[in-house]
Amino acid sequence: MSISSVIVKALERPLCDNCLGRLFAKIGTGYSNRQRGQAARYITNTGLVDVSEEQFLVFLKEDAAKGTQYSGECSVCGNLLDEHPKYVEMVSAALEKRDFDTFLIGTRIDPEILEAEEELWADLGIESYESIKSEINRLIGKGLEAGLGKTVEFEYPDIMVIVDTEFDNIEIDVRALFIYGRYRKLVRGIPQTRWPCRKCKGSGCESCNGTGKMYQESVEELVAHELMKVTGARDEKFHGMGREDIDALMLGNGRPFVLEFKEPARRHIDFDEIEKIINQHAKGKVEVCGLRGSSKREVQAIKDARSDKTYRVVVRLEREVEQDELKSVIAGLKGITLEQQTPTRVAHRRADLVRKRDVLDIRLGEVNGRNAEILVRAQAGTYIKQGRIVHLTMDLKILTISGGGGNAIITGLPFVPSTIITDNFIFPIVYDKLNIPNTTFLFRLLHSQHSFVVIDVRKLIDHKTYID
Repeated sequence: MSISSVIVKALERPLCDNCLGRLFAKIGTGYSNRQRGQAARYITNTGLVDVSEEQFLVFLKEDAAKGTQYSGECSVCGNLLDEHPKYVEMVSAALEKRDFDTFLIGTRIDPEILEAEEELWADLGIESYESIKSEINRLIGKGLEAGLGKTVEFEYPDIMVIVDTEFDNIEIDVRALFIYGRYRKLVRGIPQTRWPCRKCKGSGCESCNGTGKMYQESVEELVAHELMKVTGARDEKFHGMGREDIDALMLGNGRPFVLEFKEPARRHIDFDEIEKIINQHAKGKVEVCGLRGSSKREVQAIKDARSDKTYRVVVRLEREVEQDELKSVIAGLKGITLEQQTPTRVAHRRADLVRKRDVLDIRLGEVNGRNAEILVRAQAGTYIKQGRIVHLTMDLKILTISGGGGNAIITGLPFVPSTIITDNFIFPIVYDKLNIPNTTFLFRLLHSQHSFVVIDVRKLIDHKTYID
């Protein structure tokens, strides 16, 4: 059907300029649908037939439609589109005391109007048009941009406003505020996130002294406490790039995280100032740095990140061993693949699966008498302190780094990794299927006539020797 025929057939019913213009919304840019409707009405008045899109555009450019506005009641929208200034005022009043930079408008339209719109499209047999929801959303949005000096954002707005045009009601959905940073955990015994009591699931019981928590503090709570005051948010959620054990430190340049604040009353924050306040509040326990604004997109990036880890392992040998012997043994471990079953210590929150992880690099560091330093870089997700070795692609000489056999006490000291630091050591992996306590036990090697003792790194680590 030609443009002229569409106009003639459409005007068999009373249509406002906006609803008429929406039928030709894809012709030209920078024009309103009201202008398109006026141009269409003018074309009808001139008696022109077989009008092309180019000719239609000429009428728009030359403003030839001036003075052809429709003044009756529209059979489709009931002149709803003429009421958009009223909704601009309503939304402006509702947002007057809100702290935001971006917004997005959505609307609920009377079902009878939507039905009349669809009947018009079906009657004309056209597929190129703009819906009334899209039109009124844009009209209200432009009015708010001009009046409030704020910006429409389609993907991640600070505030989403729903205008119910049938009942003249406004709903405001304050979207989450995201803040990125890095944290260093300076003491043990603090979990990364809030840990609800296992018995009462957070409601409070005798076991947790009515707190609803397994531990009274967490990195999440220590960091979020002051930020909750500043933002006035209803709640928060912590997103970390991985996690360290509750009894492990988090040192180096810190672990990346994003805090998500739900329904914040304030978004504009002095990050330098709040960083000082947080570090004072959590003094000696947790430190944060690099606070800045973030986004939902960055949360996903942090969750998906898989960073290799580097550790420094200090081995106390039963006797002094030649460096060449140690280097030879250690060099053979580079590139091996571990198949690790989920440790029992995390079985309550992780599936009991066998996971393959690679030892990417391993080399001998300083040797001082019976003490030898080993630098290990392992694939992300490698279980460090406890795990179950299901299969090792090489023999178990990984556990006989003394070379000559005998007893070796293994202690761990943290080292600077590519992204994330923990104070755990990577080798040996505890074989906890023996049902022996993980802190101290004897394990007889398959490939050696001797045994060695593994002592829990958490009890032997010397924090003062940490190198950042």
